[in-house]
Amino acid sequence: MRRRKSDSIQDVISRIGDDVGALGDVVGESASAEVRASIKSLRQKLRDLEEESEGLITHGIQETRGTISENPLIAVAAAFGLGVVLAAVLRR
Repeated sequence: MRRRKSDSIQDVISRIGDDVGALGDVVGESASAEVRASIKSLRQKLRDLEEESEGLITHGIQETRGTISENPLIAVAAAFGLGVVLAAVLRR
């Protein structure tokens, strides 16, 4: 599985979950109980990881909004500076 620049963490985790599900379908009835348990455990870990990443992203967004609200002039100056740097890099 190749990651694209436009993929979000949730998209990547979701595709991994789909791949694990497909693996479980392929393994199917011929799998031992141990393999099925491993696949089930992996699916749960992926769900947990997705929930955790969503929580971290939401928290990060809230923190960023709070910082911008508290320091709007600094936020504008930082955005301007970042724009200048990006313009200089992209010009080369």
